[in-house]
Amino acid sequence: MVLPDGWQLSSPRDGFSLIRSTPYGGGYPTFNVRVVSAEDLPSLRFDGKRVAAGPGEAEYRYERWSNARGRGYRLEALIDANGTWLFADASVWDAAGRMDETFFHEVFWPLLNSVSFDGP
Repeated sequence: MVLPDGWQLSSPRDGFSLIRSTPYGGGYPTFNVRVVSAEDLPSLRFDGKRVAAGPGEAEYRYERWSNARGRGYRLEALIDANGTWLFADASVWDAAGRMDETFFHEVFWPLLNSVSFDGP
């Protein structure tokens, strides 16, 4: 993966997480990728759009979210990386109340496409 300037990396056992060091849209955007076990795969399935992504074939969707601190949008992607399944999610605050697709296209999709997975 290509780590862009201004992002911090943490590596949990089954994947990795990035958080932006500088705010955007009222919060700190996050990007997470983890390996999905065969037992967890059915609960993560959804109907979304399909696209070729860096690590393999991805099915993705955008969702609106909100909590007590604000609202925003999330990108979720379930990726078949040559038989190993990855789940990626990215979220960004949206203080204006509209989806800022520019941030997803300029930041999150390039991050996802730069992920490479060689398998276990």
